[in-house]
Amino acid sequence: MTSSLTPGREDTILSGNAHVDTGSLSIDADRIELSGKGFRYVSCTGDVRVVDHKQGISLQADSLDYDRTHNIARFQGNITVRDPSHETLIKAGWLEYFRDEEKMMIQIGVRIIKKDIVCRSESATYDRTKDSLELMGLPKVIKGDDVYEAGRIRVNLKSEDIILDGGVQGTVIPQGSHS
Repeated sequence: MTSSLTPGREDTILSGNAHVDTGSLSIDADRIELSGKGFRYVSCTGDVRVVDHKQGISLQADSLDYDRTHNIARFQGNITVRDPSHETLIKAGWLEYFRDEEKMMIQIGVRIIKKDIVCRSESATYDRTKDSLELMGLPKVIKGDDVYEAGRIRVNLKSEDIILDGGVQGTVIPQGSHS
């Protein structure tokens, strides 16, 4: 651990199996740097694992930058989000988590799975308060045997309603029929 407490330039670096609790977040990583006035910023690298006890979700990534004042976390590289209360699994390369609004902006090889619904796109917005997804960038939704593609796809994860917009195409298999 190294630390500098110069006023206005506070900085502490924890390395080697580092752990920090900040409010309702528990953060583990190979390296954690706390900086700024009141240690406002938390930057983590190497096997980052976060548990948001308030929201009931866990996140893993290669790196994390967290602004404790604005409650915004940015994750990068090999991201996995587990949201058991919404029965949702998310995988991506980049994610911005707005904790107060319970929204996630997700990019790079996005994969979102809930029960028998599999969603793929290059970017997505996940709104936990509405249990909804908006998929953009070559979005594709597979629900059972049905496949949906469009310019933009919105999915209500609670009702499993799927709304397609622009360049719609897909394959829908009637119930009881199989090819």
